[in-house]
Amino acid sequence: MPPPVVDVNGEYVEYFIKSVNSREQIDKLIKEIFTKEEIEDMKGLSFYIQFLALPSGELQSASFLFLHGDPQVNVNKLVEFSNQLKQNTTLTVKFDRDIEQKGLVGWAYRVFPFPE
Repeated sequence: MPPPVVDVNGEYVEYFIKSVNSREQIDKLIKEIFTKEEIEDMKGLSFYIQFLALPSGELQSASFLFLHGDPQVNVNKLVEFSNQLKQNTTLTVKFDRDIEQKGLVGWAYRVFPFPE
């Protein structure tokens, strides 16, 4: 587990992710990196991006979770997607009080909406 964000007294600070800087950018990266067939395969697997970021919102890690199986995608494409996300994506993080700039915040982002 990454170290939690703490206040000046070393106590855990609660937070929430207000937004990701560009959902459109994430969609664009998906279309640039993956084929239509790969995208369709991932849509059926409950695809999440697990972000770890500094309190500033700068991404340090982007990993992937597929709840309903493994996608038929070359792992190098997932690595490229992770790298592009870290370079092009930031989070807006809100804290319940002042913090020390230590630790990481986590957030799981559902890539494709729930089926209707």
